[in-house]
Amino acid sequence: MAQPALSQELKALEKSLGLRLLERTHNQVSLTDAGRRLQEEAERIIQAHDAALTAMEEIRSPQRGTLKLGVQGS
Repeated sequence: MAQPALSQELKALEKSLGLRLLERTHNQVSLTDAGRRLQEEAERIIQAHDAALTAMEEIRSPQRGTLKLGVQGS
């Protein structure tokens, strides 16, 4: 994504949330407290999404192996 488009998307997100997510100076950009919190929540959501996909893959393709049984005679 090009930088101008990214800036527009971030400004639109800030407007929709009613919060500043980035602290902008003329040569630096950093996260505000709200921006850090949103980042933490987004990372948590991505991790949960990845875990769900892994779980579905395990159901779709169960591990296969060799089962050896031993029987004790009397």
